[in-house]
Amino acid sequence: MKKIFFTIFTFLLVSSVANAFDFVDNSVFYSIQTQKWNTQQTSQKDIRLIYKMYSTSGGYSEYYNNKGKLAIGPFSNREFINDGNLIGVDNGNLKLIKYYYSNGYFKIAELDDKYISTLFPDVELIKVSQFSNNEITVYKKPFEQKKFLIINDTDNNYYKYEFKPAHVSDKDVNGLLTVSKFGKIIFSHYGDDNDFYPALKIHVKRLKNETNAASIVVTHQMSTIKRTADSVLMLYNGHAVFEGSSEELLREETPYTKQFVNATIEGPMKMNA
Repeated sequence: MKKIFFTIFTFLLVSSVANAFDFVDNSVFYSIQTQKWNTQQTSQKDIRLIYKMYSTSGGYSEYYNNKGKLAIGPFSNREFINDGNLIGVDNGNLKLIKYYYSNGYFKIAELDDKYISTLFPDVELIKVSQFSNNEITVYKKPFEQKKFLIINDTDNNYYKYEFKPAHVSDKDVNGLLTVSKFGKIIFSHYGDDNDFYPALKIHVKRLKNETNAASIVVTHQMSTIKRTADSVLMLYNGHAVFEGSSEELLREETPYTKQFVNATIEGPMKMNA
């Protein structure tokens, strides 16, 4: 019973980390004197901004001053205050921004890696520029629940993109992923994957142990290869017919690899009775 309670408590604790921020759903105040943001008025000279979200804004926040004029937006979908800074989450671009006041106007600046690390101290940062051909491989330990944060450091736009499976993505910070299983995560625009809407693919693999040891697994199951293998050597009649990664094996178009991947008896490889 103690073990069950401990597991549940740990799960709840880890799950709450993703939403540790108090997101804004009302007015915010900016102090010109201290250059700090707050949810409460601290001085008569504070600038009050009223939060609104219209259906025509595409899910982006807008902040209006007391005269009804737009002062901020639409730049981010969710906002929270951290250490006196108003932080915006731009889910359509996978960016984190900071709002600041300069020469009578509110402006934005993208957060640097150092600041992002203070906001998400136990999260592995992944940048879009690290993807190769829109794919990247990340690693975690068996039974580990690991968090990744995807930050877009390119000019690419990911408006209306969604993760599949959907449960890995945080509801407020779209690029914040909580991963507990090995496999593939796809980030796409309604399932598209083309030049106009390229999909991002994240392969989650088992982290190798720290002893620099390697293991050889002999299998006839494609599911085992995808789950365990970093590199694959395919043999038939004592000869190598393929060598590469499991992802390359899936894309290979030779008769041998196609027969194996499709698990069919039709092909050049003959099965012994």
